[in-house]
Amino acid sequence: MKNLRLLVVALIVGIIAHVGQADEFNFQNIFSKVATTAQDQNILSQLEERLPKFLDINIPSNENVDKAFPKFKEALRLIPANIKRDSPLDATSARDLFPAIQPIYRYLKDTVWKSILKLIDLPKELRRIPAQNLAETNLNNLLSYSDEDTVSKVLELNSNRPDFSDDQKSILVQSYINKIKTKLNPANFQQLITQRLGASFLRYLPLDFLLNDSIFNDNSVIRNVATWLNLLSPLQRDAISNKVYRSLTDTTGKIVQNTNPLRLTTDDPSALDMVARMMPSLSTRQIINAVGDKIVPLLDRSSVREDQSCTTSLALLNRTLETKRSTNRNFRPNPQLIQRWQECYSGCDLSDLFTDRQDLKELLKNHPSPESCDRLVNEVKKEYDLERTVTVNKLRDVSDAFGSIYRTDEISDLSDELMAELGRDEKTLEKLGAQDLTPNEARTIMNKIPRSIQNLWGKNMLGKLGNLIPGIDNTILKQILTRGRGDLPPLFNNTSPSFIRKLVPSKIRLLIDQYATEPNLAKYRQLLESDHAKKYIKSETLNQILHLAPDVLRLIRFTPAQASAAISNRLGLDKKFDGSLGNFGMISNFINGLTKSDIEKIKPEESLQAVQQAFGSSKTKNIDNQMQSNTRYAFGNLLRRGLQTSEATQKADDYVKGLFREDNLVDDLNPQLFSTMTNAELDAINRLGHDDANRFWNAVGTIRDPACCSFVNENRFRLADYALKYYGSATGDMDNFKLSQLGPFLVTSLRASDIRRVTTDALINKINFFKSNCFQPAKAEGQALGARLNDALGEVDDNLKALYLDLIGELAIYLPMDIAAPKRVLSQRTNYLSKSLDKIQNRDEKCKVPDQDGFLSKAKQGIKRTLVNAFLDQRSSFLNLRERRDANEKDNNITCQQLRRMGSSISALAADEISSIANDVLFECIDAFGSVTGYNSDRIQQIAQKYLQALKSQGRHIQSIGQSELYKLNSVLTGFTSSELLQLRSELFRNGNFLSFIGNLDGWTGDQLKSLAQLTLSKEQRLSPPILENAGKILCSVDEQVLRRVPPDDVKSYLSILANVECPTEANMNYSSTMFDIVKNVYQGDAFRPDIFGSLGTIAAGLKSADLSALSPELFNFFPQQAMSYLPKDILKSFNLEQLQNLNIEQIKSIPTSIFGALSGKQMTILNQILYPFKSSEEIVNLSQKATNDVVDILIESAGFMKHTYSTTIVWLLPLISIIFIHRFNAV
Repeated sequence: MKNLRLLVVALIVGIIAHVGQADEFNFQNIFSKVATTAQDQNILSQLEERLPKFLDINIPSNENVDKAFPKFKEALRLIPANIKRDSPLDATSARDLFPAIQPIYRYLKDTVWKSILKLIDLPKELRRIPAQNLAETNLNNLLSYSDEDTVSKVLELNSNRPDFSDDQKSILVQSYINKIKTKLNPANFQQLITQRLGASFLRYLPLDFLLNDSIFNDNSVIRNVATWLNLLSPLQRDAISNKVYRSLTDTTGKIVQNTNPLRLTTDDPSALDMVARMMPSLSTRQIINAVGDKIVPLLDRSSVREDQSCTTSLALLNRTLETKRSTNRNFRPNPQLIQRWQECYSGCDLSDLFTDRQDLKELLKNHPSPESCDRLVNEVKKEYDLERTVTVNKLRDVSDAFGSIYRTDEISDLSDELMAELGRDEKTLEKLGAQDLTPNEARTIMNKIPRSIQNLWGKNMLGKLGNLIPGIDNTILKQILTRGRGDLPPLFNNTSPSFIRKLVPSKIRLLIDQYATEPNLAKYRQLLESDHAKKYIKSETLNQILHLAPDVLRLIRFTPAQASAAISNRLGLDKKFDGSLGNFGMISNFINGLTKSDIEKIKPEESLQAVQQAFGSSKTKNIDNQMQSNTRYAFGNLLRRGLQTSEATQKADDYVKGLFREDNLVDDLNPQLFSTMTNAELDAINRLGHDDANRFWNAVGTIRDPACCSFVNENRFRLADYALKYYGSATGDMDNFKLSQLGPFLVTSLRASDIRRVTTDALINKINFFKSNCFQPAKAEGQALGARLNDALGEVDDNLKALYLDLIGELAIYLPMDIAAPKRVLSQRTNYLSKSLDKIQNRDEKCKVPDQDGFLSKAKQGIKRTLVNAFLDQRSSFLNLRERRDANEKDNNITCQQLRRMGSSISALAADEISSIANDVLFECIDAFGSVTGYNSDRIQQIAQKYLQALKSQGRHIQSIGQSELYKLNSVLTGFTSSELLQLRSELFRNGNFLSFIGNLDGWTGDQLKSLAQLTLSKEQRLSPPILENAGKILCSVDEQVLRRVPPDDVKSYLSILANVECPTEANMNYSSTMFDIVKNVYQGDAFRPDIFGSLGTIAAGLKSADLSALSPELFNFFPQQAMSYLPKDILKSFNLEQLQNLNIEQIKSIPTSIFGALSGKQMTILNQILYPFKSSEEIVNLSQKATNDVVDILIESAGFMKHTYSTTIVWLLPLISIIFIHRFNAV
């Protein structure tokens, strides 16, 4: 009993001592490590003298004192002179201190703030504080401590402040809503919300309020909200639009409290605006349902023009055509609206809506597949009197729609005199070049313009030729370029990546060489933005580029190998990156040339600064688009180390909070860096407060291409899973709002099971998410999307299925074979859909959709086969209904016109169907067959043989085939046998343009390429510069000795082209092996420099086992991705573990699946660690390094916080000492 009393006394003593010491805060002890100067020591003394006792300072134990000290220095600077240590808390001191203590708000207890708020007028005092000095967390706290009247007054006095951020304004509105929610009702909604907040603040209404508050089930409230839908953010609009839609369309009164539905009337402009502003959040069928028969007055509203999406355009088009058919035959909407609708609509029945021929021509120009609309083409020809006599003036009138009106065979039939006149007219050429011409159409037009005219073109012509450039002869192009640097066409930009693909390597190289040293950035930067174009920068040109002004270089993004050369250029060839911030600043935007081992050199205390320098700020936020995955993960580790150092803790739950401090890393950094976070860190993110976690997932949802394309699907699934869990969307249907919440990147990262939960209306509304480059589906996800799209088709009437197919476009590649649409509809859309399917494989390298186990190519041919069946079935039905005019007429034969209407789906024609085509018809239509790829080898050979049979029936021989005919044959040439190819005229191969055309065709076999090599080399047996520049795949079959005779200077000059030759994967193709030996001899020891080795492309696949020892592990970071798919199995097996550890995800994804089985278990473990680092990278809090006698610190740290004073520690130790004393005494 005595012992118990002693224990109680000891504890009481300790507690009393602690209470007595609570107001004593020793700044010297806290900041001793950071206050290293006499000035800092003076500041500490002033803090102890000037900060009033009543503030009750409390610094958490895990606080980084390096960051805390500047905040106290700032507070000291702001404290008025009249405030001292012993100043009492009264109205005067509270008002004087309020602005000064904002920097240290986190270190004051809630009770202190509440006491201060009782003594000041908060609305007025807030106006005295600059917005940048008012932390969002503290603003939120201050308002939460205040009553409704105070919060309302704060909103009134501060709502118009221009310096307030969006986050601060959101806090004002959220706090106001929290205070008035209990008294808010439909009767006062207009007054308390719409009027009080005003138009500019409605967009800050909380999402939870819009989604979940029952007041939005009332129709009067819905009508009020709907009038200002245009003021809301897209996410807010999506949150409320479903309720607006239901209130308009539900007549049962079951969904809304008020049983009177909101009916649209012609004389109600506000209701019409309501529908117009709601449309961006609805599917096509929902818009049709909401608009009903009110399309005429709706189109008169200016608000309807705010949404230009195809989802909306097709719905408005449907209502327009229906109204014109049923009630108002004279109705004609604004021509600009119809022309916009036509861009989304592949039907051919809109010409009735026009009376003006210019409008009719614009309609044809905007048509997505004019080759399927003979009627529309003929109407334009008729209106412009092009059916009989064609004159220069007539062609000028239609020059901006030339490619839509004339096929290549028709262009060939135009007279040389006409085309010569057009060639003299720069304005006409500019209109021609602005159209989306194929390379073959461009060649045909250019070949019809006499050389004598082209020879007169000056430097300014280049910027006007546009899509004609792929057809221009290199000789003419060089001639134009020697006359000076004109502006590049606007097609050289990121919005037209397919344009670069139309250019052969020699043209890309010519343009880059010419513009590399142009100091005017605008003239060539666009050319270097394409990943495809960057491959063809030769080393000499790169060196010239690297000597441009720093402000120019800052805006150019290079490949890792090129960036490595830039780093050497900056630091010096004999120096390496040392990890210092000085070195880091010198390499500027060339960080993608660093390896993970380089990044690991950066000091922990400088980690965050380095990460911000590389990934931060709006100016440099996307500089890492070319970054290798290993480097990205290294920066992810650097961010982790920096946060752990900054927050002074190893616990994920604590250090992730550093992303949301005053530096605001979560908003500032490129969000792709967050993809490297571990599961423990993502769990910690989801346990944060709502606002912080929401900001994090909002950022992740905005990751863009091409960065999004470099992640493995498992990582994307993981991120999407965590986001779904956070948003509460892991189960149940997913509507358009839930998809908007996730953002494009996370939506395109959903698992197949989650895609199946997306409602069909949400899928149609957000269909552009899935059309983005970021959608990189595996087979399961592609099939899941296709199934839901098919469900959407099945849910609409047959008269809407054609519109839905237009909207689906290229995503039709994922549809099942039994498409939920009548054959009649599929037949009408055959040309458009087959053309759309081809788009999916025309992306830049980094965002090509993976063809897992041939899933994509099989799906593409399968859908094309479905389209062919529908087309031929409809044709047969039509023939059966026709009355035969001639019993001998062979109506079953497919005509040339019908073949053209089928578009690229003709690659799916069966052998018997091709056999049924008359030889003369196939001959006439050979350009239609030649413009298509994707045939199987038997089919392309069958087409080629039928062509040759037709040629023979005309009494002609293969040798008679001219250059223009060979251009028309195009891909059909790959169906010729090697002996047939040898019969072509060898003089044709002297033309660089023709050689480039034929050498860059896909589908050649080794034997065919040998024949082409014979024709190319002829008797010379020498690879001249024009051949090196243009021969492409033909070089694959050139004799080894001929390759070895190429002069070293030519090897260096044309290496960027030689390195990107992709040979057939046949055993006798030794191109890479030979070229690798040649490159080693030419470059000697420099061949294994990162900038040289990394630019070898497919040549690097010629690596020998004996070379591996010369390759440093870091060099594998730059191993050319193209080479990985060609690398021999025995070479890959010979990579040691350290070398493998330096490979990147992009490189590993290029390795053929068949080779993985040959690797050892240890090798596969390494590759899996690179592909899936998040599976094994859980954060471990390691306390073992702490001294065993530091028990007290560990206990206090685990409790969450402590006072950083020695006196406090002593006070808490008193009871412990007493207990030990009692125990000892008892023992005695």
